Amino acid sequence: MNTPQRQRDTAMDKPAPGSSSACASDQSREGALSAPRRRSALPRIVASFVVLTFAGLSTSAHADWHYGTVNELGIAYDGSTVTVKVTGLQRNNCTCYAPWPDQACLDRTRASFLEEYSLLLSARRVGQTVGINIDEASCKVVAIYEVDN
Repeated sequence: MNTPQRQRDTAMDKPAPGSSSACASDQSREGALSAPRRRSALPRIVASFVVLTFAGLSTSAHADWHYGTVNELGIAYDGSTVTVKVTGLQRNNCTCYAPWPDQACLDRTRASFLEEYSLLLSARRVGQTVGINIDEASCKVVAIYEVDN
């Protein structure tokens, strides 16, 4: 039953409007009833570990620059993959085109695919040094430019 006395007691438990804290007696009563909760640092440590682990994994699949002259330029057996091998690219585990694991591949989905292909043809013809940036996980070309000799 909700008596006037009970309503007054309940109203005293609530902080006054505009007040940021309850009465001191309420705080001491709450402290006596329950021990202060300590947050465990374990969830934050685990979360930090997970974030750092993923950050470490993402850096292992980064893109890196390789410089040299174009030794080989080919269109693969599938008829759609364009591969390139430059003197500065010493890889034998490329996955962009498995039959030729020592060559990087141009990405046909890039808007600049035709320009990249023509740049490689031109560089091959004149012996121009190029810099290619490849995704180290797959050896797909991410960026390419001619290097001034």
